[in-house]
Amino acid sequence: MAPEILCDKKYLESSDVYSYGVILWEMITRKIPHEGWSTMQIVGSVGYGGKSLKIPNFGNSLIVKLIKKCLRRKREDRPTFKEILSML
Repeated sequence: MAPEILCDKKYLESSDVYSYGVILWEMITRKIPHEGWSTMQIVGSVGYGGKSLKIPNFGNSLIVKLIKKCLRRKREDRPTFKEILSML
């Protein structure tokens, strides 16, 4: 879930872009995000503390680059789905 959603802010397309980045991250790493963390730990660390997923340094370079862009903390810095489609 996007950091802004964890902080109870407005839901926008960029929130879905973040979630898309998490799905790509899961596919590349074959891991569960924040595995073993409680909901409150995730909300505190990701939503308010600025913690993010560690970006893999392996795999398809285009996908890794896309993950980095989708998981940007500031939602206005994330690509739109139209931009994602053009990248792919």
